[in-house]
Amino acid sequence: MPRFAAIAAAPTPKGLRHVSDLTLLPNGRHAAALDRETGEVRAFDLAHGLKTYGPGVAHGLDPLADLRLGTAEIDGTSYVTVSQGGRVGLMGLYGGDRLDGTAAISSVGAGTPLATGAGGTMPAFVASAAGGGIARIDASGTALGVTGRMADTEATYAADAHLAVAVGDYLVTASAHEGGITVWAGDGDGGLSAVGAVGAVQGLGIAEPTALVRAAVAGERYVILGASGSSSLSVLHIGANGAPMPTDHLIDDAASRFGSAQALAAAEVAGRAFVVAGGGDSGLTLLTLMPGGRLVTLDTVAAVEGMAIGAVTAIAMAEIDGALRVVATTQRRQLIEMTIDPGAIGQHVAGAGILRGGARDDLIEGSDGADRLEGGAGSDVLRDGAGEDVLFGGSGADTFVLAHDGATDTIRDFEAGIDRIDLSEWPLLHSAAQIDAVSFAGGLTLHARGEALVVHSHDGGVLALGDVLGTGFLDGFRILPDIGVRDVALRSGIEITGSAGRDVLEGGGKDDLLDAMAGDDRLLGRGGNDHLLGGAGRDHLEGGAGDDLLEGGAGDDRLLGGDGNDALRGGPGNDEMDGGAGDDAIAAGGPGIGLGRGGGDTLRGGAGPDLLIGGDGDDVLRGGDGADLLDGGTGADVLEGGAGDDRLLGGAGADSFVIRPGAGRDVVLDLAPEEDRIVLDPDLWGGGGMTAGEAVAAFGTQEGAHAVLRFDDDLLKICDLDLGDLSAVAELL
Repeated sequence: MPRFAAIAAAPTPKGLRHVSDLTLLPNGRHAAALDRETGEVRAFDLAHGLKTYGPGVAHGLDPLADLRLGTAEIDGTSYVTVSQGGRVGLMGLYGGDRLDGTAAISSVGAGTPLATGAGGTMPAFVASAAGGGIARIDASGTALGVTGRMADTEATYAADAHLAVAVGDYLVTASAHEGGITVWAGDGDGGLSAVGAVGAVQGLGIAEPTALVRAAVAGERYVILGASGSSSLSVLHIGANGAPMPTDHLIDDAASRFGSAQALAAAEVAGRAFVVAGGGDSGLTLLTLMPGGRLVTLDTVAAVEGMAIGAVTAIAMAEIDGALRVVATTQRRQLIEMTIDPGAIGQHVAGAGILRGGARDDLIEGSDGADRLEGGAGSDVLRDGAGEDVLFGGSGADTFVLAHDGATDTIRDFEAGIDRIDLSEWPLLHSAAQIDAVSFAGGLTLHARGEALVVHSHDGGVLALGDVLGTGFLDGFRILPDIGVRDVALRSGIEITGSAGRDVLEGGGKDDLLDAMAGDDRLLGRGGNDHLLGGAGRDHLEGGAGDDLLEGGAGDDRLLGGDGNDALRGGPGNDEMDGGAGDDAIAAGGPGIGLGRGGGDTLRGGAGPDLLIGGDGDDVLRGGDGADLLDGGTGADVLEGGAGDDRLLGGAGADSFVIRPGAGRDVVLDLAPEEDRIVLDPDLWGGGGMTAGEAVAAFGTQEGAHAVLRFDDDLLKICDLDLGDLSAVAELL
């Protein structure tokens, strides 16, 4: 399991006495440090004992005032940026490490440099006091010039946009004043257009953002936002179209080390993303970002060489020869130097049923249902899903991550002092006092907040609560409510693409496209005529207001149309579909439940047994293959069982029961002769020549209290009806 190692108070790099800020240079190997007292900036090598190179000085800036470091690429050239008040300076990089010792200074009416597009595909931008938005800057020789401004609007979070990071072709900025992030795309004219925004107004519980980094997992792009006012780390997925969607929100507690979060760094090793966070509660926290965008705590450190680290102000981290090198600064102006061994990074295994890892450090994720997760050798992370799951860590220092599902899960081989348990998904769990623990021969049972966990020791010994508490199981707690994306006025609607993990995708008030892809996802269309695609997995889709199209895809899905005339398509799997108000069309691809509710709905079953309920209104119900139960509800409904042995219940109203060739053996449960009708397809007897009454006389029999029609392989039984009354209610199709 990756842990902090080789931790030491580093000697101050040559030429620097009071380091106050750090930034990783674009080459990913060198960092730049700022000396607060002299205003001097030096690049140093993370791989060779913090060896420094020639200094640069931000001429024209007051070294005694607040200075901030950053990086930028302008016209393909990399720079270190130094900012103060309304002035920004650039220092050119030579050979990827040396600074040229001069700086071009420009007053841009703001204070903080923002990132540029990867590979210099975007201009550079800075926070702008004019309109509380963002200003574009261009470099010409030793001069900087402002060539355009993007004002803050009600749809963006761009007032005091003091943080930014480039994510592919998009620029993500964060505002301390407004408490939110905005994603921008180049508009083709050197400016920016907002494509999405998320913040406190949408339910993301952040206050005073202070750090922003990017990460990539399983081909998906994310940003991690640290906020000091809320002592939180938030993860947001950045879709292919730039739309942001929160995937995790972790709040510091007594066991974690990012309270008053001030600094973040992220790096990737062999496809695994790692994050180091620090803040005002003396220490650092090491986390990994799981596919789907969830943070899992791996380690914390609070002291170096017997001394408390103190408040962390900046972090730089880089992958060097397969390991992670980390340098951090503190309020004491000291440098902390450390190495993280990422271990033998293994595979990511996700799915349902029995899931097995290998001999390396694997990530294993269960789905909804009763899964069995086996880590095998190596230090693995095992995350269960909903349902009663059984987890085997195997040898190595394993981390067990338990979902909030209300089910009883079991860990079969917990090794105290080696393995870790992460209960941060259990709702509102803050301390051990909230846990009821009962020891038994061979383990311990935990109950808290409606959750239950049975922990068996690896050697059959008794476990106490202290054995679990010693693993740091409360490394932060999570609050991730239903969160929306602020609808940006420049767009006709939001297009959001999910990942292979568990996504929460939410539209706005316009016509949105939400494509969750694989994983057990939650999609909320809200207002507008939305198109929701669940993809593979056990998904929850809610259309909301508007005429929506909901497609569950493979897996056991739940589709709720809401208000409006919606179309619901379940796809393969055992689906539950509720059209809600309006005239809805509901089609199941496999076994499922369809509920029309109000309006004139059309419900179609699929393969396997379906339950279709029309509800109020004049509905059309067609069962499809399988033994289906059709309930028309109130209204004048049309019910047709389709292939299979079906049961048909018309409910109140003048209903029509249709039988065609290939219908199988159907039963009408509640025919009311005074208003209901039996509709016969003449192809049942070869067609032509007969009236409906003659067909009843030719093919009908009385069997007890029931009238029965037999047509070769097809049969229709009408319960509690005399055959003589059937002729009066039968008609031809």
